[in-house]
Amino acid sequence: MTGLLTPSASRADHRSDTSGQPRIALYEGTVRHRRHQPEPREFAPKLFLAYLDVDALPRSLDGVPLWSARGRAPVRFRRRDFLDGGTRPLGPAVRDLVERRLGRRPEGPVQLLAHLRTFGWLFNPLSVYYCFTPGGSELDAIVLEVTNTPWRERHWYVVDASSNIGTATTPKAMHVSPFLPMNLDYRITWTTPASELALRIEAERAHVPIFDAELRLRRTPLDGRTAVTVLGRYPMLPLRVSGGIYAHAARLFTHGVPTFRHPDRRGGGRP
Repeated sequence: MTGLLTPSASRADHRSDTSGQPRIALYEGTVRHRRHQPEPREFAPKLFLAYLDVDALPRSLDGVPLWSARGRAPVRFRRRDFLDGGTRPLGPAVRDLVERRLGRRPEGPVQLLAHLRTFGWLFNPLSVYYCFTPGGSELDAIVLEVTNTPWRERHWYVVDASSNIGTATTPKAMHVSPFLPMNLDYRITWTTPASELALRIEAERAHVPIFDAELRLRRTPLDGRTAVTVLGRYPMLPLRVSGGIYAHAARLFTHGVPTFRHPDRRGGGRP
């Protein structure tokens, strides 16, 4: 069993960059959803997310038990689950998107923070691409890929993170929740991923908060042991997350929280 849980030295090398930093990791913690109006409500489930250098795939997951970026596995990275759903490498596709939106091309690593397909099920309301400067220590841009359910549309908010301010505001561009209107702004606050990671998205109108979601996570190595044990601590996590969100929506509906119909589908499409 030890041989199964301990990758060989040659394969472990594929999971570090030239500076020795891991190309793959886990982030564990909580995601808090908090509604301020019309009736305060909050829930904060525990979860883990994969943190992957997109340019190192698929080799970085070779030898990680039960995980794969090449074929069927209990936990599987599948290219078409992300961004435009295409087949070209994810790194260049993300950099192209940032260049179109910001007028400059990220030259450093691009790290993906997201759920991966687990036992065939995937649920990613939010996937985050952290684009770094060439040295890999400072952020250049952040791409927030929002997927709405059940419409399965995607929209990409591209944030200039080069100023190190750590916060930005953008108009809401896609219908996500039937309990939130379109005429809102998103205030996005972030930290640079390190031993800990925080990301907060507030939906507000005229600077008055309506809803917020916040990730607070701690970094854990993704190695042979944690790749297996994390599945025991969070069994069928993507399915549980989606079920929890639907259950929470049902409670809001039964409590008479106002709903908003999906407008013309203007927000999704291609990045």
